[in-house]
Amino acid sequence: LYHAYWNCGGHRGKAASKKFELAKEKALAALKLIHKGHADIASLNNRELRRLMAARELLRDAGIDNPLQVATEYIAFRQAAPEADLLEVTRHWNNGHANIEKVGFRKASLDWFETSKGRWKDTTLYAHERRMVKLVETFQCDACDLGFEAVRFFLHSELGRKSAKTRNHFRETLRGIINHCVARSSGPGTQVRDIAELLADALAGDAGKI
Repeated sequence: LYHAYWNCGGHRGKAASKKFELAKEKALAALKLIHKGHADIASLNNRELRRLMAARELLRDAGIDNPLQVATEYIAFRQAAPEADLLEVTRHWNNGHANIEKVGFRKASLDWFETSKGRWKDTTLYAHERRMVKLVETFQCDACDLGFEAVRFFLHSELGRKSAKTRNHFRETLRGIINHCVARSSGPGTQVRDIAELLADALAGDAGKI
């Protein structure tokens, strides 16, 4: 068994083969990678290289050409829910979004406004429009992806210092948009009840502060 060793710029490694020429080729290939700035690849052993290549092939077959994005998203998921089963979470999300049309929150809000404005007086129409613009600026997402945490954060951060009357008016507008989306099968999925309860609870809690 022939062994080849190298130490280039502090990067050490070794390769082995039953044939001298193969051991030499492995060493030269590693040195070329180091020269190109790919020392980390050169330091991988055969098992690690096979795993890396297998992972690359799996991603390619799935139509994914950015392994870094996959790794980043997976780590973010694990940090957010270390004990959760990824497949179970995916099934739960799919069930919650079944038969839900993907419509931007802005488009859905405008549809609600155009559908409802005929029932309002001019002052009410203006107030709803002004609040709708603020909500559209805040929720840059599809209506079906509007989440409980996003709504709760908005209520506390954006409206926390507003008067109880102003907060109630924003909740009224947001409830109207959400109810309209649900009726059009484009609203929040499994979180719609939680969001509705959040808005209702907040409304009741502020009622005594007016």
